[in-house]
Amino acid sequence: TYCKIRPAVVQVELHPYLQQKHLVDWVHKQSIQIMAYSSFGPISYLETTGTAKDAKPLMDRGVIKSIAAKHNKTAGQVFLRWSVQRNIVVIPKSLNQGRMEANLGIFGWALDASLRFNDTMEFAYGIALPLLD
Repeated sequence: TYCKIRPAVVQVELHPYLQQKHLVDWVHKQSIQIMAYSSFGPISYLETTGTAKDAKPLMDRGVIKSIAAKHNKTAGQVFLRWSVQRNIVVIPKSLNQGRMEANLGIFGWALDASLRFNDTMEFAYGIALPLLD
């Protein structure tokens, strides 16, 4: 414990390409909420990660499209549901009314508990994961 006042929320970049499982688990154990930004897989991840230079945008991945089709949802709804189901607050940004309405469609259904998008031990941001054990 290095602070006098415990933060209520920690905001981090979080998406299937950068899952940060160990960080999320540790922060939740501290009774602090995680808030995710870039839920759809940002360009910054692709630019700063040597292993991701040839990675497809998340929205174009076949596994995402098949999961979305199985649940009759959009790829964006799958990403948001994936975070919410992990007890993570999401802050999707859109000026498009249709997408804002679609973002509300992440409730009332669930992804399979065994769902896994990638290898969470991949080398990311120049740091060999796991960051915390």
